[in-house]
Amino acid sequence: MKWVFKLEQFQKFEGFIYGFNTFLHEHSIAYVIWLYCIVILLMIVDYFLGMMKAKYFEGNLSSLKGTQGMIKKMSTLILMVLMMLLIPMFKGVGVSMVTVVYVGIIINEMVSIDENYKVITGKEESILSTFIEKAKELISLKKGV
Repeated sequence: MKWVFKLEQFQKFEGFIYGFNTFLHEHSIAYVIWLYCIVILLMIVDYFLGMMKAKYFEGNLSSLKGTQGMIKKMSTLILMVLMMLLIPMFKGVGVSMVTVVYVGIIINEMVSIDENYKVITGKEESILSTFIEKAKELISLKKGV
């Protein structure tokens, strides 16, 4: 099954994100907390998909690797909280700086979830990989490349 996204759907999504982003930027701490919650949710999904992949598809469920993964995720969350505390020090740009880092972490978690999903399902394509391809196309259209 191949997932198909049309350019119109992407533009509607882009408009929604822009409007939502504008609303949340007016409430900067709510914006950052919202992104933090998304990261937590993605980390939970990624952890359980990684455990499923290790147990059922690689046959080597390891408590050491699981513990290392959990420590890495907890360290990331702690650093994210510390970044939140630094927002007031960088008046005007603090939220933007934190947002860039948080979005990078969100993308990293989504790619990890996508990789685990592909192994578990045995499919070469997923919703996320198709979405990423369409996002690249949309970016190249906007840049005129």
